[in-house]
Amino acid sequence: MSQVSAGLEVTAASPRGSTTAPPVATAEVAVATHGLSKRFRGGQLAVDGLDMVVPRGSVYGFLGPNGSGKTTTIRMLLGLVYPTSGSHELLATAMPSGAARVAR
Repeated sequence: MSQVSAGLEVTAASPRGSTTAPPVATAEVAVATHGLSKRFRGGQLAVDGLDMVVPRGSVYGFLGPNGSGKTTTIRMLLGLVYPTSGSHELLATAMPSGAARVAR
């Protein structure tokens, strides 16, 4: 596990049970984030520079205490909240501009 935001820990396990995922080709990636950050209007930093790659078929968990950025990260991935900086892709589609394509 590695800490990626204020107390948020992210872990991945491949379908074979390995907890360390090797680098994967873009077509095999379900979720990728690059420097994803969210700062709310009051100045509170919820997510700070999140970089992660989740291969297709993996089970991924968000673990951390209240206020560590778990829900904010998921909301950004789904396009419900816009990141302050950084980018992310779902199923090799840039988000949030590709949300309609991913929803199909």
